[in-house]
Amino acid sequence: MLGVAGGGLAAFMAGAVPVKAATHDPIPGWLAEWKKWRQVEVELSALPEGGDFDMPEQIAASDRCEALSEQIAHAKPTTAAGVAAQLEWLDIDSFGLGGIGDLNIFALRNAVAALQGGLA
Repeated sequence: MLGVAGGGLAAFMAGAVPVKAATHDPIPGWLAEWKKWRQVEVELSALPEGGDFDMPEQIAASDRCEALSEQIAHAKPTTAAGVAAQLEWLDIDSFGLGGIGDLNIFALRNAVAALQGGLA
C-alpha cells in the first residue's frame, strides 16, 4: 500500500470528505470487476503454458483489465467510495507507485480534484 498505516491511502482518504448518500459512482464496481480479471491473469500465468501470455483466455483477461483501467482512470469520482476505489486501483496498478504511468496520473488527478471539490 501507500505507506499509511491501517489500510493504505485509499482507506484513509475514503473518510476524508462528506458525500451525498444518493449519488451513484460506478468506480467501485469497476474496481471489483478489474480485480477479478486481474486474478484470472495471475492464475493463468502460473500455468505451465501461461508463461508466454498468449493463451486466448489471457489475452481476453488482459483486454478486459485494460478497458476497466481506462474507465477507472478517466472517471470523475462522485463519492468517497469512488475516490477510495480509484486510489486503490492506482496503488495496485502502479505497484505501490513504483511504476506510475499515464493512466495512473489521470486517476490520481481525478481523485484529487474530487476531494478538492468536496464531491458536491
